[in-house]
Amino acid sequence: MRCLLAASSLLASSGCGGAEPDSEARTDTRSALDCNGRGVDIDGFELSGDHGVDLAFQSAEPMPPVTGDNTWVVELTDADGEPVVDAGEDIAITPHMPDHGHGTPVAVQVAEQDDGVYRLAPVNTFMPGYWQITLELTTDELSDVLVFGVCVE
Repeated sequence: MRCLLAASSLLASSGCGGAEPDSEARTDTRSALDCNGRGVDIDGFELSGDHGVDLAFQSAEPMPPVTGDNTWVVELTDADGEPVVDAGEDIAITPHMPDHGHGTPVAVQVAEQDDGVYRLAPVNTFMPGYWQITLELTTDELSDVLVFGVCVE
């Protein structure tokens, strides 16, 4: 078996030149390689946009995000702390893997559950690694872009 790996630290975890590591070791190595410490803990995560829109996670199923379909509930407020209402059709969610240069084939649907509270589903993160999530809000009154990253195991 020939192994062509650039980093010697990868050689030990690749199974080359030694016994196959257990699956837990492979998972830990893959996560470290793919996310490199990037990504936020979305449990209670809050983010402010450059133009006054604030995002606060209310819930996520499952928690933390997993490979496959995820459902997120977020609250959006404006610069005055008022809920951003009736904006479901004005919100675009774009999951993207910058390390791989691709997005996801599944469109995220946005549905308002309560004043300023939106259900985002499915957030399809179809492979493990670092995903950058972009929320674009464009209404007659508001325009903002919020970007954050999650590590999917």
